[in-house]
Amino acid sequence: MIRWFLFLPYLELYMDEKNNTTLGKFLIKRSMYCLFNKRSFFLSRSTQITALAHEDKNKDDLLKKLKSKYRNEIRALDRKFETEEIIITEKKNLDKKLINFLLINYRGQKPNIKKLNKLCKSQNLLNFIFTFEGLIICCQQWISKGNRARLIYNIADYKLMKKLKVNSANKFLMFQTIINLNNDNYKIIDLGGLSNQNNNIDKFKKQFSRKELISCNIIYF
Repeated sequence: MIRWFLFLPYLELYMDEKNNTTLGKFLIKRSMYCLFNKRSFFLSRSTQITALAHEDKNKDDLLKKLKSKYRNEIRALDRKFETEEIIITEKKNLDKKLINFLLINYRGQKPNIKKLNKLCKSQNLLNFIFTFEGLIICCQQWISKGNRARLIYNIADYKLMKKLKVNSANKFLMFQTIINLNNDNYKIIDLGGLSNQNNNIDKFKKQFSRKELISCNIIYF
């Protein structure tokens, strides 16, 4: 009720295929990131191109689709992963250590901890964490609903990566996370928005992507 009096809108994201009708797009929004499926007034929508991850469940199959530089870097870290020097953890909750890591190492948009905690309570959050020598090196936060997941934060401690000589930790984490999500039978794994400026973030996401989707930002009441 307070939200109505203060005229505060909700902002949500959903994924869409290019050939859907306007009604179809609206219904997809309801089934994806409108997590509680509440009725509301639809005010505006802006579109964004996002990257859809490969569907491979086997490491070797996914490696074949990457450029040689990425393959070599990932294979080097995979040997440490197999000997348990590197640990990849999947968890659905936020602890103080992880929150501090997010707030200290983010670049660009500051992580919305309140929103992440709400997603935890509704069991719609996935955290993937790369740990080396007992230290968090990088992590990812995903929105999850049903068989769909979308990356919302990808944060790394680049100074620590360089110091501990695990410079490709974020690449290995993305690689292993895609394998894990595919083996957990996720059908849509969205790596987030592309700027279409072919910057380093775009190049990174496209390495792990099989095609592009239209994602929409929705403002509604």
